[in-house]
Amino acid sequence: MIRDLAQFTNGDGQKMFLDLFTQDEKENENPVSTPRDELCFNILVENGGIMRPAVENIFVRKYFDQEAKTEVTQIAGSLHLEFERTLHKFYWMDIDTEAAAIEKLKRLKYKIGFGDKTIDETYIESLYKHLPTFTERTKFPAMFQYIIRNNFLTDLEQLSGLMVKNDATYIDPFGDHMFYDATETALVLPAAYLYRMGFRSGLPPESNFGGLGMIISTAIVSQFGHEALRLVDDKDEEWEHTSSPV
Repeated sequence: MIRDLAQFTNGDGQKMFLDLFTQDEKENENPVSTPRDELCFNILVENGGIMRPAVENIFVRKYFDQEAKTEVTQIAGSLHLEFERTLHKFYWMDIDTEAAAIEKLKRLKYKIGFGDKTIDETYIESLYKHLPTFTERTKFPAMFQYIIRNNFLTDLEQLSGLMVKNDATYIDPFGDHMFYDATETALVLPAAYLYRMGFRSGLPPESNFGGLGMIISTAIVSQFGHEALRLVDDKDEEWEHTSSPV
């Protein structure tokens, strides 16, 4: 059903998905009209688009599935434990400061890839159960009207308590950068960001751990300020770092 809904991509769906997070946002000196298929695609899948959940599901199943999420979770967990061990070696910390740092680290969580419902096929299908079956002959205006009606009925069901539409674990899988969510004390690593950084599921651990490990570990220590980036065995030398967002 979801594949049928994606037929407006005219067979170029893979390129469209990749372009979602590689588009150049700089102003075009020679603007041209947006191609018709791209305009229709954006209406359906842009942030807040009327078919966003379905396309997010397609993306994560193809480019960053549950196995990939598990692998990154394990990498983050290993780095988290290693940093906790390293905290005990910081010569410049007194006992109280060390205890406070360890407690802060224990509260740090990781939101990786996508939310639980994004990959839940039953849930995704329930969002579009009021739709008819689309074919290659279905025109976009008709498709648009059907989807708007479907979403309205789905929202009514949510308001009446017949279904739960919100997902507390939700992460925008198309996010193009890693960031710290202070409301949940969590580092957020969206699926598209991880894919863009070169993570590929199924590769030998060392293939993914190197670059991704450096990124995550730097993000972890950055939560403890400038001093946390000091080398353990050198009282003066420091790692190169920036004050820009993760």
